Amino acid sequence: MRSKWILRTLLSLTLAITLVMPSYAQDQTEPDAFELAEIFDLVPANFQLLFAVPNLGRLNDRAAMTNDQLDLQISGLTDLFNEFKRSVGMNKGISSEGSFLLAVENVESLLPPPPKKASDRHTDDQPPKAPKPRFVFLVTVTDYAEFVSNFGGDSDDAVTQLVLPDGQTGFCKLFRGYAVMGADKDQVEQYEPGIDREKLSDLVGPGGTHALMQNDLSLVLHTEGVSKDIIKRLVAGLKWAGDDENSEQDFDEDSYGANNPQAMADIYTRSLEGLGNDSQAIVVGFAPSEQGLVLTTSFEFNLESSSATRLAATGTGDKLLSKLPRKDYLLSFSSALSGVDLPALIADARVSLEEHGVWSASLVKQATPLAEQVQAIAGVLYTPQLPLGLSSKAFNAVLLIQTRDGDRFVKTFESFLKQANGQMIPMGIMPKDATEEDDPRPRMSIISQFAPNALADDRAEIAQYQLQYNVPMQVITRMSQTARRMMLLGMNNFEGYIAAVDNTVIITTATDAQLLKNVLSTLRSNQGLGKIAAITQTRQSLPKTASATGYINTVSAMRVVHAMALMMLEKKELDPVFPKDLNPIGISVNFQEGHLAMKIFTPMKTATYLHGDAMDIFDLWKPKERPQTDGEQPAQRNRPDEMQDLGGFGDPAMNPDEMGMPQPPRRGRTPRQF
Repeated sequence: MRSKWILRTLLSLTLAITLVMPSYAQDQTEPDAFELAEIFDLVPANFQLLFAVPNLGRLNDRAAMTNDQLDLQISGLTDLFNEFKRSVGMNKGISSEGSFLLAVENVESLLPPPPKKASDRHTDDQPPKAPKPRFVFLVTVTDYAEFVSNFGGDSDDAVTQLVLPDGQTGFCKLFRGYAVMGADKDQVEQYEPGIDREKLSDLVGPGGTHALMQNDLSLVLHTEGVSKDIIKRLVAGLKWAGDDENSEQDFDEDSYGANNPQAMADIYTRSLEGLGNDSQAIVVGFAPSEQGLVLTTSFEFNLESSSATRLAATGTGDKLLSKLPRKDYLLSFSSALSGVDLPALIADARVSLEEHGVWSASLVKQATPLAEQVQAIAGVLYTPQLPLGLSSKAFNAVLLIQTRDGDRFVKTFESFLKQANGQMIPMGIMPKDATEEDDPRPRMSIISQFAPNALADDRAEIAQYQLQYNVPMQVITRMSQTARRMMLLGMNNFEGYIAAVDNTVIITTATDAQLLKNVLSTLRSNQGLGKIAAITQTRQSLPKTASATGYINTVSAMRVVHAMALMMLEKKELDPVFPKDLNPIGISVNFQEGHLAMKIFTPMKTATYLHGDAMDIFDLWKPKERPQTDGEQPAQRNRPDEMQDLGGFGDPAMNPDEMGMPQPPRRGRTPRQF
């Protein structure tokens, strides 16, 4: 019984997983009085990975419901139970209301061979083959004799030999109403439960236990028995979009155009590896429902690990969201950070930025004194004015920061800007044979300003700030067209207001005086964005208390995606009709000492829209295939030896400072000028 048969066994269940991949959440509408299913009394002691379905009938019904609601038209989901039986050859003797459990002893056997390192890719050496899988497979049976007859087995034998659908040999025995199957006769014969429900609950923690109770399909990774190398290979299967085989290349003076996305990929990868190495168990749970699509991820940490000590928040994370103005938004979030070692987390990220030569690493380091003062934070990214144009300000956000002393935070912010002003920061990794005196790297220049008393208002002292970074032309010519046009939307120039009201600091990223006054008014009324009906309805499907919550406004996001396609790709062939009554995708995170639980809830109507009409908008971004003649080489993008089209930089309507060139900052259109 090879790993191929294991993957075939899980194939039909993977169909159900694909239904819920857009979301991470727990549906709190189910009763809290659930108990762990009986099958969790049968877990072997030395497992590394579990796949569990507590109730095949419930999964079958919910898969069919989701298939119908989302109009997926996947025939296998109309009757997932029978599809599961057919795919694994278990046509008779299996209970439609029973449970399923697959316990793998060596998770490495399910992974593809590790890729060659960059330094070894020129060799012909083959990577070592994966070890033979060791596992037991348990399923509830109604008639054991009928069940083993599916595979030519004899129920009179204590351990009977089976011939599986792929022709491989397996073995089976009956244990407490469950068929226990495996590839190794001795393993099946000697099988005994080693972990009951109580021990499993202690292992996975409260968040993981709740996921195992509520969800229709759960995966449990016992990370204490898994090596760091295997954790790294597991994470490699969840790569960030910018993380590919080129991430292992050596950076040189010509790599500054690509180092930023790879640095972000490195931060993402290291974070996942750190969480995996610090945890004793990880639980991922899946559950579609009539209300929406749900998936939970829970980490139970070793108490002495850095993750357990750094992630220990206290308080509820959504209180500040009601102090933000009600306006059309893209995303919003609120988080309690008291007890979270934010400076240490930022320092970890800075290491990756520095290793990849990302220029912003020095600014991140200088901003650490600001992070030390943050106790709670809320933010909202408002929808930019549509349609987007060259003068649009795409990044229009408001942040609320709770500190012990708001005035002190503002003074620290002013010091940060003064320190950054005039800096010339090298981009990329310094060549090995270069020194600081002859460093050939291009340099990013920083221009920053801080003007106190920029607006008159009795409720707060309001300052205006600007932070602009100017990209050298030799870097601009190597940027993708999309990246260059994002600069034209103001992504290299942040300017706005900052004010303190007692222990709350307000920061805007747009010089919109009316927006700031709305923030000051909403701060007192406490009837802002967090109180709108769409958000409160989504919040009902999230935990009542959470360290952090967030909401994604799908309709507004798709409007912006469509507007960007019109501007950047010049595609005008679609004129979509956007729905008006969709609730946002809700996200919650609980991080307490020893636990981390991440949950996202996608309302069913929102999921239906994303799978339906929204796909037409996404399709606009797909490149059109062009017939290629024999012998023709694919076109190269951003060749360093050629001057590329600057994507609108020659437009006479463009201003020099909007091109990222070193220019004085723009004068604000406010009562107080720089």
